[in-house]
Amino acid sequence: MAETVDQTLFRGERAKLGAGRVSALMAPILLIWAIVAGTRAVAFGGAALDGSLRGNDDYMRMVQVRDLLDGADWTDLVQRRLDPPEGTAMHWSRLPDLPIAGVIVLMSPIVGTATAEGLAAIVVPALTMLMVMAATGAAASVVGGRSSGVTAAFLVAIAFPILGQMAPGRIDHHGWQLVAAALLALPMLRLAKSPERWGQGVLAGVVGALALWVGGEALPWLAAFNAVLALRWWFTGRGLKAGLAFGVTLTVGVAAILPVGNTSTLTVDALCDGLSLASLGTAAAVLAFWIIAGATAWARPGWPLRTVGVALGTVAGVLIVVSVSPTCLAGPFAGLDPALRDRWLVNVSEMQPLWDRLMALRAFALSIVHIAILGVAAVAIGAFRSGRPVDWLWVALGLHVAVGILGGFFAIRLSGYVAIYAAIALAPLFTRLWDRLDPLKLVPRVFARAGLALAVSPVVPMVVFLVLNSEDADAEAAGECDLTPLAALTVDGEPGLIAAPIDLGPDILFRTPHAALAAPYHRNNAGNLDAMGILENADMEAVQALMRRRGVDWIVLCEPAEPYALPTDPSEHWLLRRLAAGEPPPWLVRMVLPTEDGLAVYRTVDAAASGTDDH
Repeated sequence: MAETVDQTLFRGERAKLGAGRVSALMAPILLIWAIVAGTRAVAFGGAALDGSLRGNDDYMRMVQVRDLLDGADWTDLVQRRLDPPEGTAMHWSRLPDLPIAGVIVLMSPIVGTATAEGLAAIVVPALTMLMVMAATGAAASVVGGRSSGVTAAFLVAIAFPILGQMAPGRIDHHGWQLVAAALLALPMLRLAKSPERWGQGVLAGVVGALALWVGGEALPWLAAFNAVLALRWWFTGRGLKAGLAFGVTLTVGVAAILPVGNTSTLTVDALCDGLSLASLGTAAAVLAFWIIAGATAWARPGWPLRTVGVALGTVAGVLIVVSVSPTCLAGPFAGLDPALRDRWLVNVSEMQPLWDRLMALRAFALSIVHIAILGVAAVAIGAFRSGRPVDWLWVALGLHVAVGILGGFFAIRLSGYVAIYAAIALAPLFTRLWDRLDPLKLVPRVFARAGLALAVSPVVPMVVFLVLNSEDADAEAAGECDLTPLAALTVDGEPGLIAAPIDLGPDILFRTPHAALAAPYHRNNAGNLDAMGILENADMEAVQALMRRRGVDWIVLCEPAEPYALPTDPSEHWLLRRLAAGEPPPWLVRMVLPTEDGLAVYRTVDAAASGTDDH
């Protein structure tokens, strides 16, 4: 049936109104973003332009992007300079490489490759921050309208867990995980208000598939999303189509992405740390749950039959996960050698439980607890003020905040996204309190609003940190030194192999053409173990034999060495301790380098005598 003129005009006016609402929301968000991102670019962008990124994963990400731009196959994620000659198959996704590579390709002809890499390290984190702010604002506007949307975008822009992952120089995948978590909030809250909108389930499935491609850290909040839908269906009998749409889209999306990802992920047992058949099994488990749970809908069931459907669907989902990849039940690091787990992994800050980091009074942990407390309080107040026995909007927000907090007690990196959902929950309350201060006179109103803003800002956890902890260095941090002089070293005119403490590996690969034996990646079992066998060994004959077997050309230290790399017993004369004390074995000599910032390079006497080194 053809539309009438009135219907066409009405549709056009509605589109204009929708565009107007989007503009009214995005204009202030863009302004806030420009101020925050611009300030941070001025303050920290210089370091990125000079080639100083934020951490190991950022250096390794840039190395991976360089390989791609140098002609590496899209599906080839083997880092051949890490533990050569076989190299190490990285578990990372190519997806976060694309915007970095895009900026470099665009800017290199204008400013040169090195500067283009620095610009990419500034632009990409700023882009992810804008996306998180926009998605968070859109989701919060579902809860409390435009003012809440703008407020939530502001709150998330100043949240320390967000700022830390989107600072200039931070180009690893965690920022994109936060983008996906923010994007999922919008369909989640729309479904909380209108559970029959199955198109929102499709949107969530697309976001979920892309998030799983980026990394497995998405699993907790994807599970929380599915749990909200399942609970709604269980208790009210509403939302079945949305759940089915989510399960179908998630499964089809993961299946479609697998062939264009790392081809080595098309195995079952070995890979639990990236997109693989294990990921497809997880998505299929979600779909199986909704198919079985929904099968009872044909009989127009009441709560008892829905209970049976939910129980059977849950059992089916668990069986699929267990049967597809049983080894993954032990976690992504199950294959890590126990020696590496004890000497390295337990000392990595992002892998430590939130509670341990909190007891150590670390700023990141304090900031997560701060925003989580505010989020829990805001959810409780919002649920109370809704006046409903069960308000599914606040159930959804509360469950996501709770899952983020619980995830942090396994590994703190799983809890950063709490800031997004806490900001959404907090925004209506903050806006209401802000407006209630209007009747006050100017000076009291200014002070009251300043206090309100400070209460939700990172100032509170940072003050606690500074008062209670005077040391701002993570236990696992290595000494700071410039590794650029290593690039001039050669072995008969060719790059060589460096044995160094594990945290120096990515920087070595980034700044030099050399290969590294060790780097902080759990798939590099052999190389990390051999580096540990060289540096953390008191048997000098065994050390020398291992260096010869592996073909190590240099030993590199950045003094002071990582505290956790030194033996706990001072009487253990590991090679690392001997070198730190200036007492190398007679077959190692320290090279003279044009730097005095703590970089120490040792070569074998055999190499010096044979003239295999140019220095």
